[in-house]
Amino acid sequence: MNRLILSIETSSKICSVGLLSNGKNLGLVEKLDNRKHAELLPEFVEKLLKKNKVQVKSIDAIAVSIGPGSFTGLRVGLSFAKGVAYAVKCPIIPVPTILSIAYSLRKKKPTSGIIRSHGKKVFFQDFRWDFEKPIIKSRPIFGELNEFKNKLENSFHYDCSDLIKEGNIPEAYPSSISVAKLSTIYFKEWLKENPYDLTSDYIYPYKTN
Repeated sequence: MNRLILSIETSSKICSVGLLSNGKNLGLVEKLDNRKHAELLPEFVEKLLKKNKVQVKSIDAIAVSIGPGSFTGLRVGLSFAKGVAYAVKCPIIPVPTILSIAYSLRKKKPTSGIIRSHGKKVFFQDFRWDFEKPIIKSRPIFGELNEFKNKLENSFHYDCSDLIKEGNIPEAYPSSISVAKLSTIYFKEWLKENPYDLTSDYIYPYKTN
């Protein structure tokens, strides 16, 4: 089935919007700007739809990074997704943030990942693989980086370069394209037809921007 998916990734300092049609990437607009997600999202979506000559009512589903990550960023992204979904009467596909980053590294098949929260605090999650499909083994955990050092042999990180003093852990970045592509794999499992009570996976304790 040919599906047009608008994807939103705002879990970090990066504001990213993508468009996917039948698994094909139609475009990506993103910018590193920590405090302007609410301003940038409408602009990016309009730019992407206009470039592809697509009307917003043609969107079949909205894939949105659901967390963990920035409290403010996640709240802005999900709120915007809900507004568009309500307007065009389409479902939302909530996509786990760390899993989507892992999917961007599917050729290497990492078995864990960490993303920066604040200070020396990180979110950690581990997963396994079924060919090129990443599968969550456990929910994300919040803590000091040192708590997870023995689990980072085949891992990746985002925004933790200054915390990692040894080892060769590659850095990967959140992207709306990875969110969109992973949403097509888990379309039936994650689809929320009535997403208005959906909440982000903040993982307590969190810190606002």
